[in-house]
Amino acid sequence: MAVHRTKDVVAPDGVRLAAYESGNADGPEILFIHGFSQCSLCWQKQFDNAALAREFRLTAFDIRGHGGSDQPGDPSRYASDQIFAEDVNSVIAALGLTRPVFVVWSYAGRIVSDYVTAFGTSGIAGINYVCARTNSDPQFNGPGTDHLAGMVMDDVARNIQA
Repeated sequence: MAVHRTKDVVAPDGVRLAAYESGNADGPEILFIHGFSQCSLCWQKQFDNAALAREFRLTAFDIRGHGGSDQPGDPSRYASDQIFAEDVNSVIAALGLTRPVFVVWSYAGRIVSDYVTAFGTSGIAGINYVCARTNSDPQFNGPGTDHLAGMVMDDVARNIQA
């Protein structure tokens, strides 16, 4: 990923989040947030797009447990919606973002819902959902969710298969 700056952000519970930025430092801000079992590298084409980088300040981070961010072993460090909302808020504050547009993919739709529930919408300019899930109601489960149980197993072979 064409990143001109990497920053470690510390969440309120002490978890270190890896954050990245590139592009026009004075341009409108975009915060890209990836989904479950992904990392910020999924936004590489956007970060490498010269036209986008000329116009926008491009930022992203690896959510807790993913990519370059800390991966706490204690399940309670992932259990609360508030935790994920505070992670996003911490990234916004640490990067000095004023009114970013969120671009969210997959599970990140839920993370943004957590953020908006906790902090409201006044600090953001908009939300762009990219095939993102916004709630946990099972009636909205798609076929990919059939594999979630296997994706979180300690059995590596079954985890990879899922």
